Amino acid sequence: MKNKRTWKLIYDAVIFPVFCIVAGIIFILSAQLMPFSNLEKSRTIIAIIVIFLIFALSMTCYYLKRDGFIFKKK
Repeated sequence: MKNKRTWKLIYDAVIFPVFCIVAGIIFILSAQLMPFSNLEKSRTIIAIIVIFLIFALSMTCYYLKRDGFIFKKK
């Protein structure tokens, strides 16, 4: 696997989303340590999940399009 394009595909499609998931989990765990009520913690956790899900999906698609793995239909 000396091909640079293969490594870019692995990073764009696998490693970057995994990093986003790990960062989201760290934020969720830190949100559970906050001294707020359970309702406020739940809202915070849901917001974190939505934000990181949207970020991971949009940036993954952006990277795949930028590197030429996904093409726009004409």
